[in-house]
Amino acid sequence: MTTRQPVNVGWNSDELAAPGTYCLILRLEKAARIRIGALGGVPFPAGWYAYVGSALGSGGLKARLSHHVRRTGLCHWHIDYLRQRAVVEGAFVTLADVSYEHRWALRVSRTPEATIPARGFGASDCRCPIHLFHFKHRSLIGTLERFLVAQIPPKQLLTFLYYRKNCS
Repeated sequence: MTTRQPVNVGWNSDELAAPGTYCLILRLEKAARIRIGALGGVPFPAGWYAYVGSALGSGGLKARLSHHVRRTGLCHWHIDYLRQRAVVEGAFVTLADVSYEHRWALRVSRTPEATIPARGFGASDCRCPIHLFHFKHRSLIGTLERFLVAQIPPKQLLTFLYYRKNCS
């Protein structure tokens, strides 16, 4: 349930073929050391991860989220390396022609329960210190939702999309 009225769209909906900002929620069952491009080998504790990004280009959120749920051998972004081991559980999304990515990353970075697994993760193209955050417990995702919704205009909708591999 979201703190604003949810939009009834599916993970692969054409309504998501529009620009927007997302916060991908992932779960890593077991701690792992993963090589992340130029960042090198990074230790990732088991738990929940929130990855903040935006999709303002061609295909919008639909194309970007579809990319993130596919596990391929070719890694383009930092998150692709983590996706080799972590499972996508869902994503918070908001449709907008402007990006809230950096605002969201800054706000989540100030959350006491969030830890930073690797400085620079997902932020090689901006001045943010990081776009990936670790949470020990799933219950903190509700807290995350409140922080995200507080960073968008009052009439802007925030929706959580549950990802189910067999339904996309």
